[in-house]
Amino acid sequence: MSTGAVTNIVVGVAIVALLVTRQVQTRPVNERSAVHLVLVLVVIGVVEIVSATKGHAIGAATIAWLLGELLLGAALGAVRALTVKVWRVEDGAPWRKGTRSRLSSDSSRLAPTS
Repeated sequence: MSTGAVTNIVVGVAIVALLVTRQVQTRPVNERSAVHLVLVLVVIGVVEIVSATKGHAIGAATIAWLLGELLLGAALGAVRALTVKVWRVEDGAPWRKGTRSRLSSDSSRLAPTS
């Protein structure tokens, strides 16, 4: 195995370890950042759809497919939200912490596949 491959593996494992650790730590929620992220993703999605369909008509099947993807994404997000505990402290600030099921769902993505 080359040095570059080993370096990539070490960096990848370190990043995943950092992300998993952050998911289960108790941290304050930045309510504004979530709204900004959604808006940025919507803009990127609209720009990508417009550029991909430039000069082509969008049929009912395409719109149905996009709506189906949107609903599936919302359903998966709702299921994933069950793995995070969110509460407000005395001063009204929201805090969050990933549950054990969050840790196991994140860790299962690290399992090697054949």
